[in-house]
Amino acid sequence: MGRLTQSETAASLAAMSRPEGRAMSVRYANPVSMHKPPGYTHVVVATGPGQTIYLSGQVGIGPDGKLAGADFHSQAIQLFENMKSALAEAGELWKRNKI
Repeated sequence: MGRLTQSETAASLAAMSRPEGRAMSVRYANPVSMHKPPGYTHVVVATGPGQTIYLSGQVGIGPDGKLAGADFHSQAIQLFENMKSALAEAGELWKRNKI
């Protein structure tokens, strides 16, 4: 099976999660605070009766497209900063709960 285009992906998402007669919208976004990915978007927001946020390509790469550091700690921090940016683009916040 080949890769789907953005419009094919949007149509598939809409068909899977749309109750009969309800419109669904799909928005694609790449936050400016993150590196530009080749061939996909970091954030897809599917909105219909509810909202689903899809994040992809979250790794330890900074906005300049370079690895955040040579160590795991630096890359992990960058990964979570990227996730915060991606969620903010979708209008959500990264909430940290204490257990």
